[in-house]
Amino acid sequence: MNRGEPSRLTCALHEWTGPDDVAWVGFTGRVEMDTAPAFRRQLEKLVQSQPRGLVVELTGVTYMDSAGVAVLVECLRWCRERGVDLVLLKPSKAVHESMEIVNLADAFEEVEDAPALQERFAQVNKRAQRRSHVQGA
Repeated sequence: MNRGEPSRLTCALHEWTGPDDVAWVGFTGRVEMDTAPAFRRQLEKLVQSQPRGLVVELTGVTYMDSAGVAVLVECLRWCRERGVDLVLLKPSKAVHESMEIVNLADAFEEVEDAPALQERFAQVNKRAQRRSHVQGA
């Protein structure tokens, strides 16, 4: 724990409306050794549901240590193995600092707001529709 604050992590699942098949989860609080297992379980569960995309909102994360970074790296690997597009939505300064320390700031795709996120997945859907059309021809 850092500065005597209790370890807390809150998870909020959001439904994505529309045909995009995107899972969206938001976390607030501290992602550290004590809370990383819960962070990992939630992300693993979502990736296993095989969405087309996974949005991980980290705006409210106030602290992230190496255990949290390791979970994000593991999540990225799971997503790549399953063809799931992983996007981090509005990572907090604390998340950025943790990622920069271990030279992983550029390893993840990030978007800063909901309109950019919707545009990002609209493009993914167009590419997927073109691929399925070509394969079916």
